[in-house]
Amino acid sequence: MRWWWRGTRARVAAAVSALVAAWALFAPRAFGGGVDYLILNGDSMAPRFVRGDLVLVRPAPFYRVGDIVAYRHPEIGPVFHRIIAQSGERFILQGDHNTWVDGYQPTAAEILGKLWWHLPGFGRVILTLRTPPALAALSGLLVFVVGVTLMTPSSPASSRARLRRHARQALTTLSGSVAAHAEAYLIALYITGFLALILGAFAFTRPRLLQVPAAVAYTQRGSFAYTAPLRASGVYDADHVPSGGAIFPRLSCTVTLTFAYHLESAAPFEGGGSYRLQAEVAAPNGWKRVFPLQPEERFSGNAFQTRADLNVCLVEQLLRQTEAITGVQPYQYTLTINPNVQVLGALDGAPLQTTFAPALAFTVEKQQIYLRREGGSEQDPLAPVSAGTLTRTVTIPNTLPIFGWALPVDLARGIAGVGLGIALLGLLVLYGVEAWTTRRAPALAARLRAGGQVVEIDRPLTLMPTAQVVRVKQYADLLRLAEKTTQPLFLYADPAYLEYYLRADGTLYVYREAPLSALTAAEIRSALEEGQFALYYQPGIALDDGRITHLEALLRWHHPVRGLLTAAAFWPQIEAAGLAVEVDRWVLHQVAAHLRVWDPAGSPPFAVAINLALATLQIPGWAEEAHQRVLAAGISPARLIFEIPPDAPLEDPQVAQTLRALHQAGFSIALNTVSDVDAPAWQALPAVDVVKLGYPLLQRLVQTANATEALGRWIAAAHQAQTHVAAVGVETLQQLRLFRAQACDRAQGYLISPPLAAEDVPLFLARRERLLDPLWLAGA
Repeated sequence: MRWWWRGTRARVAAAVSALVAAWALFAPRAFGGGVDYLILNGDSMAPRFVRGDLVLVRPAPFYRVGDIVAYRHPEIGPVFHRIIAQSGERFILQGDHNTWVDGYQPTAAEILGKLWWHLPGFGRVILTLRTPPALAALSGLLVFVVGVTLMTPSSPASSRARLRRHARQALTTLSGSVAAHAEAYLIALYITGFLALILGAFAFTRPRLLQVPAAVAYTQRGSFAYTAPLRASGVYDADHVPSGGAIFPRLSCTVTLTFAYHLESAAPFEGGGSYRLQAEVAAPNGWKRVFPLQPEERFSGNAFQTRADLNVCLVEQLLRQTEAITGVQPYQYTLTINPNVQVLGALDGAPLQTTFAPALAFTVEKQQIYLRREGGSEQDPLAPVSAGTLTRTVTIPNTLPIFGWALPVDLARGIAGVGLGIALLGLLVLYGVEAWTTRRAPALAARLRAGGQVVEIDRPLTLMPTAQVVRVKQYADLLRLAEKTTQPLFLYADPAYLEYYLRADGTLYVYREAPLSALTAAEIRSALEEGQFALYYQPGIALDDGRITHLEALLRWHHPVRGLLTAAAFWPQIEAAGLAVEVDRWVLHQVAAHLRVWDPAGSPPFAVAINLALATLQIPGWAEEAHQRVLAAGISPARLIFEIPPDAPLEDPQVAQTLRALHQAGFSIALNTVSDVDAPAWQALPAVDVVKLGYPLLQRLVQTANATEALGRWIAAAHQAQTHVAAVGVETLQQLRLFRAQACDRAQGYLISPPLAAEDVPLFLARRERLLDPLWLAGA
């Protein structure tokens, strides 16, 4: 391939994409990026990291034990150490070579980033370049380079962007291929492949999944309630002590206690546990007694409820007996109810073992027991709550931080793979297009290789007068010369070879491609028998109003290997094989058949032009044969125009006789002209109705002094001979307006319409009476 790295736009696109990717990856934090560059000035991380090394750190979504990170110490600046533990939201760090732990424990927000790249010894190079002698040397080198650059003569202006514009690559083998511009496609492949390669380099060097600590929150809630019947009324509104109210042993001895437990969490819990309800009486001096209210019991699930009775009269009796024995009489005691819940299970699949032992405390005084409430506490002693977290290791998808967006590594790998696949597939398609066109459509292959700036001509330029002809040995040399001179390349596609031309400074540079394999007579005869030949029709218009005047039948070959071939690729072999007359008869038969189909379909009755071979014109009686064939087909001879080849010897008696006979039979005659600038020989033939102004003749007229006047005189001479003039090969609106300004009668070319398949002609003619608006013809 000769165009992988061609064209200014392609190089600029690749360079811009490389700069964008490099900036996204390596931009320093000080300039809005996410990378910190640190030069180590100690050996605390030896032996792997030593003084003078350069390390690059990037922020991570989270940090864990074992990561090597850099954090900013509030007093000494950046520190590069390893995380050895975590305490809450802070991390504990230590140097690999140190025996002590860092005194400062940073949070995640204070960590600059995790180790990304390590460049041993590169920091010393940077420090050396910062010294005054090195800066002076660099400054001198810069001045020298700038000076040499300014003193060097500039090269001629180059238009590589125009010359290397990738032409067309979309090929069709059935309907006359239309080439699409490939430059944007190739640039897109460059950018896609480069970015996919960068993304893949990061995605495939990082693990897909990460083991990270995750905190699962849970809450343990308790609910106490107690009540005691009263032996006397009037103390409370009801006949019992409500929860939270004072208990009077004189009025009630039995207190019924109720406790409910509930474990709450957004994560699922499986398991259960045990509980044991007990009471404890204690004095301020440290004395205490424990009374089991309920034996240890088990529960399953995340909730339970239990109930027990407490005889406060027995508690008071115990206190009086203790006072009598010890002689100590404290003013008050504390009575505590403790459920002592032990939870054992699994929370979100992780083992959970915790205790919930809230204390419901009462103050015991003589004749009363009341609920103790802590001063300033907002928590209800009857509804204790305890929040906790379970730290467990979970597996999460790894991500890549890209412009503030966390892209999953799996997705990044997929995108990178698809991007590389698209780029490789696209390049293979381009390779296939070049290989295919090289074999089957050499002209299109030439445009693809040369960037689209190729003008196809129908006759070698070496036949034209020129000051000097230089034959170039390599195509690349001719292409480089075209880039320097900003001149287009001309291409002549001979069936046996390709020839490229470049005109610059009075010199014609020529390069000939390797010979193409010739078509054999057997292939041609087989194509006729198997129906591989087809006719395409190109409309011509009148330049006064843009209406369609005629259709020219163009021979095409649907070659089973080489694809759709134009007549220029195989007509010389047809003539060499002696099959030209047979092919002309086949064309006449096909045109008559198409006209019979089109007329009943309501298509306008346009004339059809047929190109005749020289061998056909030299056969005696061919005019009568053609006349009989047309009449037998039910077609009027006025519907046909026979075009004479430009190299036909008009002075040949048999040729002249055939032309006169065709004209007398009612056929029109058109002549392709390529020479005879001054005195056209066809003026002596009254049988010529139309002369076609071809590209070679137009070039000769342009090379003369006062080219526009010469073109006008030539057309005027044709009009004096009662002959119409048709310009062929019109490709631009400027050409069209020039021919109209010089009173040219008709025009034909790709600007007006490309050749149409025979089956598409009726619908085309039914919808289009004119192909160009007269205002376009007139110009601004």
